[in-house]
Amino acid sequence: MVHEQALTVTEVPPAGWLARPVNVLLAPQLETLSERLARMADLSAREREVVETAARQAVGFSAQLKLNRVLLLELHAAGLEGWLDATDSEGRWNQFLDRACTSGFHAHLRERYPPLLDRLATVGRLQAQAVLRLAERFVADRDALSALPGKPRGALKRLRLGEGDAHRGGQTVALLELEEGQVLYKPRCMRVDRALEGLLSRLLAPDDAATRIRVPSVLVRAGYGWAEFVEHRFCEGETELARFYRNLGHWLAVMRLLGGTDLHSENLIAHGPVPVVVDVESLFTP
Repeated sequence: MVHEQALTVTEVPPAGWLARPVNVLLAPQLETLSERLARMADLSAREREVVETAARQAVGFSAQLKLNRVLLLELHAAGLEGWLDATDSEGRWNQFLDRACTSGFHAHLRERYPPLLDRLATVGRLQAQAVLRLAERFVADRDALSALPGKPRGALKRLRLGEGDAHRGGQTVALLELEEGQVLYKPRCMRVDRALEGLLSRLLAPDDAATRIRVPSVLVRAGYGWAEFVEHRFCEGETELARFYRNLGHWLAVMRLLGGTDLHSENLIAHGPVPVVVDVESLFTP
């Protein structure tokens, strides 16, 4: 059990240790999220539960990363000031968690760190709005998703948020697992992906279509889109392995031709001999 001597003030507690006080601070944003989700009639009760659970986990985890060091510093200060007087470490830890959930402690945070709670509220509000926007777009495009490879369709079974960096007000890539298949949501214009795939199909030999470099198939919408889920698999044998490295060379040539700047391991999925580039948003930017 963690206690006030278990960590120094420069360390970060593992995820979850400070979830209770953080969630209390986020309560207004999370309650608004729940209320707005409840009004989405085109989502089933189970789908609303899936979205809300994923949102609470993602927003809470993001906030914990931002607040861990502050709360750990306050834990250390509470011990020095004599606020924690239980006889064992577990008791003192629980005393701190209880105190960190009170309005008096929140007033103390506002006085000692004036911008902190307002910034936290803004981040929580933006992230909650981004999740609601995702849910609305899923409802609007649900029937069209089956046009993508793998034909993803059916009810939403699981939602994984934060599948990439946050941009433009807390929006992130998300993975949606449906009754049949999976699909990626991307909160940015997807026309660049479609244009790059069109270029690749013109540059590379048609008889190599099954093993040439490519980007995932996309469904383009205004300001956002949906992308095929590409599953990783290892190469089978030396022939596929040799083709994989040749394809990496093809990607380097294409990036040199177009001035691409963001080709690295996190933006690439190895699907057998085909390295599939899954994030090309910076391809045509300075």
